[in-house]
Amino acid sequence: MRAAERRGRRMGEAARDETRPGRLGPERGLTVCERLLDAYGYEPVRQAPTELRLRNCPFHPLTAKAPDGRMARDR
Repeated sequence: MRAAERRGRRMGEAARDETRPGRLGPERGLTVCERLLDAYGYEPVRQAPTELRLRNCPFHPLTAKAPDGRMARDR
């Protein structure tokens, strides 16, 4: 969990540095998030001006291999 949080923060900071979006409102913030999530395979869809739905989870194949949340080495 800590590693995922660190990675997510780094990704968000890099995206912010790259886009230099300035002050973000909800719609503009979601536009930046939408691009980032799309780049990582989540296939975001704008449901409403301030709502995104993710059509894909790139981790789904991994969860199919370890449905109880543990990897083989943890067993």
